[in-house]
Amino acid sequence: MNNTSFSYQLRVAACDRCGAPLEATVGGGSFTCRFCNAQNQLKVRDEGLIAPPRPPIHEAERINRLRMQDGRPLLPPPAIAHLFGPGGTIEDWKEQEAIAVWNGARQELRNAPGNYDAAERLVFLSMFLSQHFQRKTDLMRQRSLLEGALDVVTLPRHRQILRGYIARAAVRAGDIAAAEAWLKPCDPASDDLQMDSAYRFTRAFIDTATGNFQRVLQVLGQGPHDVPIEDASDDVCAVFRANAWEKMGRPDVAVNLLRERFAAGGGTGRQTITRVIEVYAQWHLCAQSYPQASAGYAHVAAQKAATRASGGIHKAFVPVGILMLVIGLGLLAMVPIGLVMDMDLHESIGGFGFGGGMLVFMGLVFGGIGFAMKKSAEKAAWLRVHGIQGNARIQDVSGTGTTINNVPMLQFTLLVTIPGHPPYQATAKQLGMGGLSPGGNIAVRVNPRNLQELIMETD
Repeated sequence: MNNTSFSYQLRVAACDRCGAPLEATVGGGSFTCRFCNAQNQLKVRDEGLIAPPRPPIHEAERINRLRMQDGRPLLPPPAIAHLFGPGGTIEDWKEQEAIAVWNGARQELRNAPGNYDAAERLVFLSMFLSQHFQRKTDLMRQRSLLEGALDVVTLPRHRQILRGYIARAAVRAGDIAAAEAWLKPCDPASDDLQMDSAYRFTRAFIDTATGNFQRVLQVLGQGPHDVPIEDASDDVCAVFRANAWEKMGRPDVAVNLLRERFAAGGGTGRQTITRVIEVYAQWHLCAQSYPQASAGYAHVAAQKAATRASGGIHKAFVPVGILMLVIGLGLLAMVPIGLVMDMDLHESIGGFGFGGGMLVFMGLVFGGIGFAMKKSAEKAAWLRVHGIQGNARIQDVSGTGTTINNVPMLQFTLLVTIPGHPPYQATAKQLGMGGLSPGGNIAVRVNPRNLQELIMETD
């Protein structure tokens, strides 16, 4: 057995006073924090099944119940929403406040085990603080928060979510035996979507690490519509599913699955898929299929970005403008010819001159607008392919007074986050897009030579 930070043969607790991670015995008991000298009490670890025996549910009915719960984004409880920055992360300068709030919620739950609001805050903070300390490779702090929350929560859903997080952390630490032990008490057949997704995600995580790709497809389904997965885990499970197909000799299926997920998941989904592949580079996830899927989809996405930037009107305005110019110049050319051939046709000649002039003017207007929109479309297409990937939080949305094909052009004020730069404010204009409002997050592509030049990704 590997003796890692997530070994099942150890206990790690968070000090009640300072929150420092402390090793303890499996059987619990009293111990003193070596950092602040506070006395701590740790109960015996609960090894029982998360879900007690219950009447069996037909699998089709269970899946139907799960499907009815799908399509709900994972959002923080309102009381702790202020702790999360762009992209839904806890930033370093909010770390201590988040830990203090976590500890406060834990104490509330100890005093009142049925306090649902405190349990929701505690579990949500445990999940995101876990990710925060994972990025900082502070594994003992990561475990102390997860196990510290697990020691006080009582609802099966909360217990299963936390055990799933600890099991996946054990896999990342290289301790498969510990991961299996953490997952063992979990319910593999829950009709609660969060519980079921936590089990499926964790089971597929372990099996991907050990190369059991047949079981990955059994637990996640052969396609994205076989079993419902909660929104927060859709993208990572899509990667594991596609990777399993590729590793079993069907990269063509993997390419199609990834392209389908790209189209369904939006810009943020694609970024998540990319991050999953990068974070678990040692597993060589979708090594063949991801480059193929990305290359094929980039062209389609660039065309869509161009259409959103211009509304496609340049495709009509440019040729119409050119046609007006040609006809207008032709009519103007007839004026001197008419004067030479027949001096008595002044009225007709004047009509040619006026009509030709108007057509030339309109041609310049249509052509000018068309060429400007064409340039905007080409820039958007270039950014979609070559721009730096980033995230942005929408701070404000306002109208511009321009409407194209009855769709308003809107101006978005964004707080942009890209690798290697501190968050900064920028604006972007785009045809009206439903569902985007202040406070929301969206993927962006930024010009590496001009950070104020960007597009918002939805494909």
